[in-house]
Amino acid sequence: YYSEHFPRVANAIQVTLVQLVEKLAKDGEFDQLDDILDGDMGALNDKMSNIVSSVAGEVTEALEENEATLDAASRMDFVVFTIAVLFLLVAFVWFARGLLNNINGVTAMIRDIAEGEGDLTRRLDTGSKDEICEMAFWFNRFVENLQVSS
Repeated sequence: YYSEHFPRVANAIQVTLVQLVEKLAKDGEFDQLDDILDGDMGALNDKMSNIVSSVAGEVTEALEENEATLDAASRMDFVVFTIAVLFLLVAFVWFARGLLNNINGVTAMIRDIAEGEGDLTRRLDTGSKDEICEMAFWFNRFVENLQVSS
């Protein structure tokens, strides 16, 4: 990140210096510019190095904080996703088990009747409004008709 943004910072400093020179030239204050340029360039370089180091340190800290935040968010996303998948699996198993119980009940009664040992007085549960219970209702109606005709 630092190597990516350092050229932008250097370019901004260069633009600022150019603007300073243009302003001083416009105001006719080359003496101040000459004093600045004749001054201790080592001190200026030290200040610039300190500024660049400080900015680099702050950028590095910000990046580390962002990475830590992203890591925490990724972990939270994983936990939420895992809980959602587990919830869906439990719901699917619960739904499938209820469906299979109804189908197995119908199958057992049909098998008993087909084998000739069926109890024609027994009826299937038709308490809910799904398709399996509708099938159980009509099966019960069929068994009633068989019971009446026998």
